[in-house]
Amino acid sequence: MKKDLRVILKGGLGNQLLQYYAGLELSQYLGRQLVIDTSWFKRNVHSNGLLDQREFFLNQYKFSENIKIIDKMNWKNSPLTERMIRKMPHRISNFIGFYEEMTQADYVIRTQKEIVIFGHWVNKPLLPTRDILRMHLVKNILNPSPDYSSLQEKLQKTNIIAVHHRLGDYKNFGSQYGVIDEEYFAKAVHLLKKNLNSERQEVWLFSDEPELSLRMLSNKIEISQVISKRHKISESETISLISQSAGIVGSNSTFSWWAGLLSDDSRTSVIFPKHYMRDVETKQIGLYVDGWLYL
Repeated sequence: MKKDLRVILKGGLGNQLLQYYAGLELSQYLGRQLVIDTSWFKRNVHSNGLLDQREFFLNQYKFSENIKIIDKMNWKNSPLTERMIRKMPHRISNFIGFYEEMTQADYVIRTQKEIVIFGHWVNKPLLPTRDILRMHLVKNILNPSPDYSSLQEKLQKTNIIAVHHRLGDYKNFGSQYGVIDEEYFAKAVHLLKKNLNSERQEVWLFSDEPELSLRMLSNKIEISQVISKRHKISESETISLISQSAGIVGSNSTFSWWAGLLSDDSRTSVIFPKHYMRDVETKQIGLYVDGWLYL
């Protein structure tokens, strides 16, 4: 029986996908069984209530039917636990088998009964090829909704510019993440409209706060459709729809980044923020993708 490599998930869908694929790559490299730990999502308070409650979203994909999912970690003292994990010296990680953002270059005690890893892998993503990712995440969504199917059909007939405007709890972390201003979205949409050079263009707005987002952007952008809660589509379907657009205007979030990564370079143009965080340029981290335009 293979020994386990357990990944403790946290964050929204974009982060969960980075964590899952890092765990998948490492488990295959080390010859271990991948185990997904979902206990973090039971926490009642995230970052003193400033962070929105997250959910386990990987179960929206067909691949989730083939992974082992457990609920094991005790997060009663979670802020202290996370700080200790991040500050843990590497030699202690080797001894107890608990790592933050392990890579294939890390030394691993092969006799360790279980390896537990934790992190986001934003700086060093461990991913299969984009073709494999598209197969997993665009073509194999579990139980696709009727609205998803109808919106997909329209995407095939019209040049859609998808604008993903991330708001939500980002507003509580403005000093760290920053909320992208309206000028960025207006300039990006203008460039895409010019480059697409087609009469059949529409701008679709995707946001975690669609009503607020529409009020913020409608004075500068002519928005044809707002994808809101009345469209009963899941998070995985949202990423997939954005990825199938002719043009993508992303926010500084892994959710936007995944949509861009899953797009087809031959038909989709992607514009992404120059700064991933207020003081961190996207080109300085592992999310930089050649061929995208950064504003």
